Amino acid sequence: LMENHRPLVMAWHTKITGEAYLPERGVRWGNIAVHSYYNHRFVYGNQHRSRAELPTIHEGVAAHVTALFSDVLLDMLFDSMELGPGLSLVRSFQKKPLLLEAENALLTQMSLQGNIILRASQRIRVTASCHLQDVLLIAPEIFIEEGVEGSFQAIASERIKVAQHCALRYPSAIAVWNPAMSTDESEIRATPDIEIAENSYLGGIVLYHRNFNTPSYRPHIRIAETAQISGTLYCTQNLELKGRIHG
Repeated sequence: LMENHRPLVMAWHTKITGEAYLPERGVRWGNIAVHSYYNHRFVYGNQHRSRAELPTIHEGVAAHVTALFSDVLLDMLFDSMELGPGLSLVRSFQKKPLLLEAENALLTQMSLQGNIILRASQRIRVTASCHLQDVLLIAPEIFIEEGVEGSFQAIASERIKVAQHCALRYPSAIAVWNPAMSTDESEIRATPDIEIAENSYLGGIVLYHRNFNTPSYRPHIRIAETAQISGTLYCTQNLELKGRIHG
């Protein structure tokens, strides 16, 4: 947690185990829905002073993710074909990535595996009847419906929602990536840009990287109760955590 000159407030059965980097003002107990803090300690491990900024994302990684939204670069580096219903594709990583494009992509009764990139100009919706393995999804909005299982990476510029009872196995990733300075137009709605619903699991990375020119107070990532992440969570804005993170 970067130094913001405010303490971390913990309530109910929240528990931090391991190395913790916290602001100078440390931790204090609070209340959520009349529930105070019930554990004996705040941090079960070593506590360190945090800095004013989060660890930076490697320049090469940032440049690569930004380039994935570029039409010119995609046309130069990838083979391409149209996305059609009922596709079953396996693409070797020894070949150039295969690019599938659509305006709105509904992935149902479909199997995609290997070095494949699916990009939509508006949104992608993944259903439980779709099998995805090692593929990359790119769109402004990505919705992963209830019961989806697989291992894939999803990068959105605006919003990603993972519904209940999903199992995204390692090395999966979901990310909202839009580092250009902007106004938080969702502040009034107070809805999160990344949402992982109850009883869902993700093994890998959850990343939120956006910059706003005015303070934003809504949750930008919401991890629901009974949801679990095994890996890394990186958020440059506000996190609402009710589930568990192991990593």
